Amino acid sequence: MNPPCRIELLGGLRVRQGDRVISRFQTQKTGALLAYLALHAGRSFPRETMAELLWPDGDPSAIRNRLNQAISSLRRQLHPPGCEPGYVLQADHLSLQVNPHTVVTDVAEFEEALQAAEESEDSATQHLRQAVDLYQGEFLDGYYEEWALLERVRLSDQYYEALSHLIRSYAQTGRISEAIEVAIRRLAIDPSDERAHRALMRLYLAAGRPRSALAQYQQLVRALALDDDVPSERAERLRQEALSQLGGEEADFDVQPETHEPPVMTESVTVASHRGLPRYLTKLWGRD
Repeated sequence: MNPPCRIELLGGLRVRQGDRVISRFQTQKTGALLAYLALHAGRSFPRETMAELLWPDGDPSAIRNRLNQAISSLRRQLHPPGCEPGYVLQADHLSLQVNPHTVVTDVAEFEEALQAAEESEDSATQHLRQAVDLYQGEFLDGYYEEWALLERVRLSDQYYEALSHLIRSYAQTGRISEAIEVAIRRLAIDPSDERAHRALMRLYLAAGRPRSALAQYQQLVRALALDDDVPSERAERLRQEALSQLGGEEADFDVQPETHEPPVMTESVTVASHRGLPRYLTKLWGRD
């Protein structure tokens, strides 16, 4: 019996088949072809559509040859000896698709968990946690296809919202330590987001950790200084509240708040240190 095939798109592109892990492809276009088909598992696409998507400019004959080479390469990688033809990639002279009965993707699991959180109030926290843990990095990190960039933004926004809902859920049920862990993950998306810093300061104060709140304020000061900005009055009030909890004495401002290590993720492609720049990389922004 052939092992199930799991295609991971969040944080890069990996294919898991039993003990096999495939992360290198003949060309990046070959990987992009597999990723697009996996993202739309169950949908069949005309060969011409896929050729135009991957090679929008060029001689039609040369483009067809490139597509044929990519398909042949994927067949060799995804269908090792003993694997049934069409087990993962199904292709004929007219169309292409991945087999929806044997292939699952982390993107589908991520969005299913988000949908389950919306539909089940009693288990919403559990499903939100499942969703944020599935998000191991930005969609197709390292790929710069236009369709991939758009999908990257959409999924990253969903991830940010899921983190925000999960923080709120943990805080409302008194699970402050878990709320802090998730709030740290959210702040990592955009270290210059003052609202995320303030939320983390409030959680530290709720946990009786004023020194951590003050150290978080220091991190906010440094982050905003990159844009020649300063913390708002709301942040200053939280700082004063932290000082009040300490008896009014200034804490060591170099003390760092306790942190929880987030899941190992590939290098982020989020542009977060300077306002006014695009939040996500494009072919022009953020590359050497």
